[in-house]
Amino acid sequence: MKVILHSDDLGLSPGVTRGILEALEAGVLHGTSVMATGEPLAPLAQRLAHLPQPPRLSVHLNLSEGTPVASLREVPWLVGPDGRLRLSFGRCLAGLVFCSPARRRARCAQIEREWLAQTRAVAHALAPLPIAAIDGHTHIHMLPFVVPIAAAVAAREGIGAIRVPREPLAHAVSAADWFRPAWWINQLKRLVLLGLARGREADARRLGLETPDAVTGVLYTGMMSRRAILAAVRAARRRGCRSLEVVLHVGPSAGPFPPAGRSTTAGRLRGLERSGTLQRASVA
Repeated sequence: MKVILHSDDLGLSPGVTRGILEALEAGVLHGTSVMATGEPLAPLAQRLAHLPQPPRLSVHLNLSEGTPVASLREVPWLVGPDGRLRLSFGRCLAGLVFCSPARRRARCAQIEREWLAQTRAVAHALAPLPIAAIDGHTHIHMLPFVVPIAAAVAAREGIGAIRVPREPLAHAVSAADWFRPAWWINQLKRLVLLGLARGREADARRLGLETPDAVTGVLYTGMMSRRAILAAVRAARRRGCRSLEVVLHVGPSAGPFPPAGRSTTAGRLRGLERSGTLQRASVA
């Protein structure tokens, strides 16, 4: 089984960007998702172009962080009074469900305009490095009314894959997990995403897009460890999956612990490599 270690959020902040680049330079990540709405893209492109191995790159579609790539007058629903993107997963869903069909079409057109601009900005800045896939910040690309937009942008821009987060059930890796509220909250998120993912693989393939057989990273968001990765690999193998994308949120390596919301650091990933975890997971 092919296992891809992938970190989201390159460009989110200077610290997160530094941590991801450290992990890529150390060869312990296979790829990363690039945000167009955060850090300047030109310096990122220079660092990525000089890596020993070309990384697998994705566009990290976003509606909640940073400033839009499209002009403000083209995407007024997406931004707040400060001109920054404002749509969380829940706010976007509510805004598309509880409105008239005409208003929904107008709002979806704004999302498409912004995501097309984000995708083109990343592809242009990182060229000639290829863009392999599209995914979404907080999986927002999986929302009803929105997922067809993400898939259409990928197909239109010649991007060959889209993330469909179907995470196989991995049993708790320790008894302590049963007493962690975050683990149960993440279980709920996992179930919601499984529901949203239903049928989306077939939709993607009709557009010529590939999807990983399984994705892990929701259940142990903020708590990812060697044991969690191996549990996910075993669960994917039980399902007969041929590919597994392990979604990490790498943070800066300064200090003994990752910052809030970051599940690991470049140093901890190197620890996984030294311990043989990556080899046992058959990472390709």
